Amino acid sequence: MSNARFKDKASLDNIYIQMKLTEVDAAIANSIIPDISRSSNSQNKVSEADFFRFPYLRL
Repeated sequence: MSNARFKDKASLDNIYIQMKLTEVDAAIANSIIPDISRSSNSQNKVSEADFFRFPYLRL
């Protein structure tokens, strides 16, 4: 999408992105969020290095 938007100058007005949003209790967030990521990502391999920046990726 980045290439389409910035390199090709394509309009993204009619583009929709599917996402999965999981709301978790803050008390268990640090332990459960990495587990959700590890178990729900079946198409793209997730390595331990992907979790290095984990605390900075939370909203």
